[in-house]
Amino acid sequence: MKEYKIAEYLRLSLDDGEPGESHSIGGQRALINGFLENQPDILAYSREEFSDDGFSGTNFDRPGFMAMMEKVKRGQIDCIIVKDLSRFGRNYIEVSRYIEQIFPLLGIRFIAVNDHYDSDAHTGSTAGLEIPFQNLIYDLYSKDISKKVMASKMLKMQKGECISAYAIYGYKKSPTNRNQLIVDSQAAEVVVRIFEMSCEGKTPREIALALNDEGILSPAEYKKHSGEKRVWGHDDKISIWNAAIVRRVLSDKRYTGTFVARQWETKKMGSRKATKVSPDQWITIEDAMPVIVSKEIFQQSLMMMEQRATCPKGAKTKKRTLLSGKVFCGHCGYSMGRKDSKNPYYFCKTLVYSNAYHCSGDHIQEQQLIATVLDTIQRSINLACDMKKLWEGKCSQLSEQITAYEHELSAVREKQERQKQQRVSLYEQYRKNNWSREQYAEERLKLGREIEQLELEEERLKKALSEQREILSREDYNRFVSAFSKYAEVSELTEELVDELIDRIEIFDAAHMKIRMKYMDEFQRMSKIL
Repeated sequence: MKEYKIAEYLRLSLDDGEPGESHSIGGQRALINGFLENQPDILAYSREEFSDDGFSGTNFDRPGFMAMMEKVKRGQIDCIIVKDLSRFGRNYIEVSRYIEQIFPLLGIRFIAVNDHYDSDAHTGSTAGLEIPFQNLIYDLYSKDISKKVMASKMLKMQKGECISAYAIYGYKKSPTNRNQLIVDSQAAEVVVRIFEMSCEGKTPREIALALNDEGILSPAEYKKHSGEKRVWGHDDKISIWNAAIVRRVLSDKRYTGTFVARQWETKKMGSRKATKVSPDQWITIEDAMPVIVSKEIFQQSLMMMEQRATCPKGAKTKKRTLLSGKVFCGHCGYSMGRKDSKNPYYFCKTLVYSNAYHCSGDHIQEQQLIATVLDTIQRSINLACDMKKLWEGKCSQLSEQITAYEHELSAVREKQERQKQQRVSLYEQYRKNNWSREQYAEERLKLGREIEQLELEEERLKKALSEQREILSREDYNRFVSAFSKYAEVSELTEELVDELIDRIEIFDAAHMKIRMKYMDEFQRMSKIL
């Protein structure tokens, strides 16, 4: 009997519209564990739990699911158990692809408890007609629920109710009504002060400097210290005030009491990526929120900002450069500024506001940086070309290995069949040759052990064959090779080259930098195979 390494997968979406303990993460866990208690064939085997709490089932871009599949691909999981198919996913095409193609190829047993589905109990290439139909029902149900949730959210926004998870700086959620905002007096005082300084003629940069000098916490730091539970971008770093944060406060109309919503929306059901909505499509309701700043002060501040931002006649507009959007300070993580002069250079803008991150004050010459980036890319291209040759050899080796495994598997199955036929004829030999009962039992036990060994060998060969085929079919292994090797003759840095191959450049000082290339995950996976 094959020893299964079991993965328990749990998922709950905020949009499932299914309240109650039976649908919660805890409810799913209890149901799966209860099911396993009645399965003596797999009860004793090791288990690992993977969960996605608050993730839609309409796509598979979920951290828990991806972590589980990574272990599946490495052969560290043999059986996946879910409460029902809707917990696994609500996209019927993708769910069917996993159940009918991917899992059988990888030798994974899949169990959906409430749907009474166990892949080990199904024979043939499909899971039966009821499973695709069940998946389709879950998909349509999810679309219907999504529409209802969106309609409910739209209705709340049109009533001036706050549906976002967190309140903007200066406000907090009402303890009695989570859709209502009330003034956070401590933060509101800072907001008022920012507007007052702006009306006095101070620039956003000057305001940020003043706030940092006085030790006033930035919005992110204030919320952290207030105990707000959320995922922060830089948990290990201190956020400070800068011109961009101040400018965001000064341009937010909500401080005047005007409710503003639907500034962002998701176009595709299940997607976590939001796109900006045109201002003329925003939902705005006057006098729907507590006022922190009067409309007169807001307009005066806005006018001051617009006057300072007006570009003088004949002034040069900011142009895109080779490394635009790619250069960051390695200490604070913010993008570095570029001084456009006879010899352009990069510098850390955060130092203007604070030295909380201990950033370097070095000026990094642009030409020197471009030369370093080009050299790094060329080295990566040479590596990709070498790996391409190795990969071609590996593919040839894998094909030969697959053929060898197929021959071995065929031989093992033929031997199995012979042994099974021999077991059938064993009784006849017992009667014909006048064996004793002990001799017959011994021969039968011996034959049984041989068949069991052949079954284990068959499982081993099937798994090895599946692994080799999976490696050969994976396109992402050679993305690094295909992306870099096509630039084999490059001798000059271009925008196209930087955009396609460079993720980000982190500068620590004039002598230390880290160039993060794209496709590094594919490179690591390919390196392990080669």
